[in-house]
Amino acid sequence: MTFYTVDSITKIARKDWERIIGKIPEGYGFYKTLEESNLKEFVFHFALIEERGIPVLIAPFFIGNFNLDIGVDGFLKTIITFIRRLLPKFLINRTLFFGSPFGENGTIGIDKTHTSPGTLIDCLISGINKVCAHHKCSLIVFKDFLQKDRQQLSSLPAKHGFFEVKSFPNVNVSLPFASIEEYLKNLGPSTRKNLKRKIKETESHGDIYVEVKTDITGCINEIYQLYNNTLQAGTTHFEKLTPEFFISCSRQTEPDALFFLYYIKGTLSAFNLCFRHNDTLIDKFIGFDYRVTREYNLYYYSWYFNVSWCIAEKIRNYQVGQTDYEPKIRLGGSCIPLYAFLKHRNPSLNSLLKILSTFLKPENFDHYMRKTE
Repeated sequence: MTFYTVDSITKIARKDWERIIGKIPEGYGFYKTLEESNLKEFVFHFALIEERGIPVLIAPFFIGNFNLDIGVDGFLKTIITFIRRLLPKFLINRTLFFGSPFGENGTIGIDKTHTSPGTLIDCLISGINKVCAHHKCSLIVFKDFLQKDRQQLSSLPAKHGFFEVKSFPNVNVSLPFASIEEYLKNLGPSTRKNLKRKIKETESHGDIYVEVKTDITGCINEIYQLYNNTLQAGTTHFEKLTPEFFISCSRQTEPDALFFLYYIKGTLSAFNLCFRHNDTLIDKFIGFDYRVTREYNLYYYSWYFNVSWCIAEKIRNYQVGQTDYEPKIRLGGSCIPLYAFLKHRNPSLNSLLKILSTFLKPENFDHYMRKTE
């Protein structure tokens, strides 16, 4: 059994990737997009384990700085901000993450025919400890894994000193509807009335239209400005994309990248970058011109349009991502629990971090996160 790492997905045979990991929303083409995107915050790698020269495990990972207080708000956030005036790196760790900063959930690919997957996880941890030492990473995180993957990773707390926490949940809107009217009837009375009123107000202006495109070469500057607007308006940041990322997404076809472009009086005023994967539309990134967002109810109009488009295309799930839970839940979304496994490489700090994690977990600061399936 041999452990090694590579710094490019092009160094992994595509047939091995598809045999071990299969077709996932963020697949081979998507990781190639990340490599082409000139991202500054992260360094991307892949861990592999071979047996008799044949790959049996593939684990994407990336390295970057991580704020352990990413989900914290209110008074505790004020205290942490004050401490950082004296200790700038307080609760900030050089971290090795398994998964993707943009993925819907983490993935560790293990050959389905392998008779001892637990042994492969043991080998992975042994090898990755050396990688952490080389890159001076103090923290290891298995990021955003689904409930069904917890068994695969059960040896992490049992044998390797990791502890488990809840991540920001994802949100999915199930769409078993024949029409948008059926979807609206499924909402609560006040939400349905409010959404219909907002759509009517927007359409009464008569100067809004939508395009769904794959090629955004001619409007990348406008899209990137809208993206930056929303990035700066948000409170939770994990990454900053580049124009190259959006361009590369528009050129790659796995998964199908679609841009929903919202024009007001001929000016691009909002966008969604979505991925179509099987019967799911995954809403990845959004951007608004906040000078007109409220007047035209762009958040709600884009939601309404995307749901209508999904129903027309017979797409049964609209996956709308992490954060901003309150409107998503009201509009029919259900939280999908995600889990993380953490370990500080210093045993004493790992014990302290385990205690701190009970206070810093995201659901302590947003009760909508506790509405999990």
